Amino acid sequence: MNECVELKKFWVKNFKSLRDVTLEFPTRLTIVVGTNGSGKTALTEAFELLTSTVEWAMGRTTNPFLKWWGYDKVVWKHDENIPIILGLELEYKNTEECIKKFCDIILIDPCKFPMKIFYEIYITGKGGRFQILKENLRAQGNGLDVSIDTDREELTATITKEAFEEIFPSKTRKFTLKSDSLRLSVKLRAIQEAMPLITKGVHRLMFSIKNMVYLVETIQEQLTVEETSNIEVSDLAEYIIDYIEEHLSGANDTLRNFINSITVVKDIDWKAIRSPQPLTKQDRLSPDASNFVPYLYTISEGNVSETLVEALRYAFVGANDLRLGFSVTEDGRVFLKLIADGVTLTPASIPSGVLKTLIIESLLSRAG
Repeated sequence: MNECVELKKFWVKNFKSLRDVTLEFPTRLTIVVGTNGSGKTALTEAFELLTSTVEWAMGRTTNPFLKWWGYDKVVWKHDENIPIILGLELEYKNTEECIKKFCDIILIDPCKFPMKIFYEIYITGKGGRFQILKENLRAQGNGLDVSIDTDREELTATITKEAFEEIFPSKTRKFTLKSDSLRLSVKLRAIQEAMPLITKGVHRLMFSIKNMVYLVETIQEQLTVEETSNIEVSDLAEYIIDYIEEHLSGANDTLRNFINSITVVKDIDWKAIRSPQPLTKQDRLSPDASNFVPYLYTISEGNVSETLVEALRYAFVGANDLRLGFSVTEDGRVFLKLIADGVTLTPASIPSGVLKTLIIESLLSRAG
């Protein structure tokens, strides 16, 4: 589904030299340029911290701050009393294929997919303990604007009149909105047990009886009703909550899948790339790209695409005939085989620029 989602903004607060930075991504390829010490590496590591946070929440890794020797080494001005804040804005592509992919993962009809998804997370490592302090999740578009703030323990939603009538056609025969939209704001019970939302989702969110009564009253105040009972309004309220929950769950799944697809590559291990590697399935590229050859073999199923070979021409200037493939040793190790104008290059003689181009292009091609 990641080919249907585009990163539009990424922001960082209180991480290393990044006091309050927002980066926009207007195109598929964005190049960040700056002088030494301007924060380029810190920005890259902020993405790494975001993916590591999700890995930690899923129980796959230990304290993400250990790689930097502690929270005090990376938080702004070494002040452990302030949190590091990471956030991103995603935009969903409005195509028939992408709409179908989103709507296939949620059980609501009609399906209203979000055009934009916003997510912000507050984390700390004070006292050596990694902790998620707060999350904000918002799904916006197609007549719906729904958000959860775990700090305020609150869910808010706005549904336009047009969307309301389309989503609840059987209900709107008896109910009509007094204004151009339905607006809800309700406290959530046991929100802390449902965190982190990014991994646990929103299905565990529950409303207390008191809040359900308040929700029913709030909805009833915004409806023009004729000869209906509180039970019918309660049924409508439960239906609305179920729809909102499914809508947010779909957005949350999209967000989590996107974050899990982020790959940070730095400090490339050229020696490992040029050495034969065990031919094992590698679905994710390691940060030092040491598993690049088996990774490329995995995603290409052993056959390098012509598009990837064509990209090499920009890095291998002067070569007219380029061929790229794999060779497998008798003991089950794999290495790259590059032939330029009839000359076979050994792995050790393949230029670093060529390998770097292959790494970038393979990641871009997989991202769609």
